[in-house]
Amino acid sequence: MPIWLRKAFDACVAEAGRRNQEGVPLLYADHQTFWFYKKSNYFLLSKTSPELFNNPRFFLWDPKALCNDIPCLNCHHPLQWHGHIEGHSFNFRQHMAILSADICALDHSHKVMLMLLCDSCIAFSSLSCQITKHLARIDGEQIFTGLLSLTNELGQIQACNLVATKTHSQFELSMNGIQKSLDLYSHSQPQLIYTDTMADKQFLECCFPLL
Repeated sequence: MPIWLRKAFDACVAEAGRRNQEGVPLLYADHQTFWFYKKSNYFLLSKTSPELFNNPRFFLWDPKALCNDIPCLNCHHPLQWHGHIEGHSFNFRQHMAILSADICALDHSHKVMLMLLCDSCIAFSSLSCQITKHLARIDGEQIFTGLLSLTNELGQIQACNLVATKTHSQFELSMNGIQKSLDLYSHSQPQLIYTDTMADKQFLECCFPLL
């Protein structure tokens, strides 16, 4: 993710964390809107850096703040948000960074496993659907066309990115990050990568010279 976009995104995440006593984001409770504040483009015209002309708009979707109960698809008990992923994000990143990647598989998938299950049911049940068609839309247009993932020879995930198109620019940063983390943890670079399209061949050979 570009630095300018990361800064804007982090600022919205911090704003989304501001909530009232009922746990409702102030964006909903006070401002009565789903959209984060966005400057008018006119006031960016005096900026000297091209990156500062980027003016993304962010949308907050927090169903737990809008519905009293969201039931588990299996046992129908209300789901509880416990911040497990957010609280352990450092551990997840560290774990993925030290995984080997001698033989990999690159997949441009249009199906994602959508979990709407409680902790008791998530271990043995899941719902498969084309989530990228429903995840987010702007003016009725689909934003993400698929989920691009890279797994190693053990089936462990090295990268997992929602992408707007299948162009290589969508996952170039992710591939470069994998290459750097493999060097950092003294792993060998990938020697073989399976892909579902030969159009990836030249791009992957540039990212991983040992292929």
